[in-house]
Amino acid sequence: MTGMYYDDDEGGNWALRAAFIALILLTLLVGLWVGLRAFGGDSSTLPVPSSGSQLATEPEAPTTLSEGAEDAPEEPVALDDADDELVSDDTDDIDGTAAAAVTALADDPTSAEPSEIESAGAATEPVVAPTEVSYDTLPDGRPVPVLVIFDGELITLSGAVPSSEASTRLSVLALANSTVPDAEVASFLTVEPTVPVGVGVRVIEMNSVRFAEGSPTVTLEHAEQLNRVAAVMAAFPDVTVEVIGHADQRGDETSNFQLSTARARAAADFLAAQGVDPSRLSSRGAGESDLLTLNNDETALALNRRTEFVFFGLLLEPEETT
Repeated sequence: MTGMYYDDDEGGNWALRAAFIALILLTLLVGLWVGLRAFGGDSSTLPVPSSGSQLATEPEAPTTLSEGAEDAPEEPVALDDADDELVSDDTDDIDGTAAAAVTALADDPTSAEPSEIESAGAATEPVVAPTEVSYDTLPDGRPVPVLVIFDGELITLSGAVPSSEASTRLSVLALANSTVPDAEVASFLTVEPTVPVGVGVRVIEMNSVRFAEGSPTVTLEHAEQLNRVAAVMAAFPDVTVEVIGHADQRGDETSNFQLSTARARAAADFLAAQGVDPSRLSSRGAGESDLLTLNNDETALALNRRTEFVFFGLLLEPEETT
């Protein structure tokens, strides 16, 4: 009898499957055990992330009013204390007086006097005291010219000069330019140091030949008087002169003004013809606004048909030459 061979394919496959299932069960048991150890065991055994870990962490809230500020104080500072600290920090480079003033302002801004604020370094404009003018002035602010009147043997001086030396100088010049050898000087000059040294000197010649009625022409007799002015201008090359023309009170105001202007210009042209630099000359008319007399006789009317001269720089001492 021959033996029988039983080949059970299905039985062989079952053994492999059983081994595979056992391996899966073992893996699950190991994973479960590791999980229990991670959540229920000692915290010291938990893994610690390295410094390069990319785990997201929730940022801490900033401790100061401005987020992210560095060197923030650990505790809030009271308002009064904060003021004190700010004052002490800001006044390190200020002297003691200034620091005290700034501290006083921080404690009570209304308690500091103006002097304390200025000493603390506050910028202030310098206070310039207005200059008092102790002499008479013209409408344009210039000082009224000193007045010199030549009237025969008497020379009258009046007005304000800057110094006693200027007063003496004017007296000497007046005597030197008088047509009367034995003339006397009556001085009513006052010394006012605030008067500019270049104040004008107004000269009126009472005995000079006048213009003919209604005419601006310089006659030969009148020219002799004008030559005296040209001589003064030649002796003092830094002096300038203003020629002022006048008219008498007859006729209308407009015609008299035009006539006086023509007379002033004629006198200035004569001086320029005598060699005076025209840049040192100016002229203007005054019409009938400045009469010497209100009388209507021929002598009085002739006095008003005149030219006057205002010299500027006549009181200046000439510069010494070496």
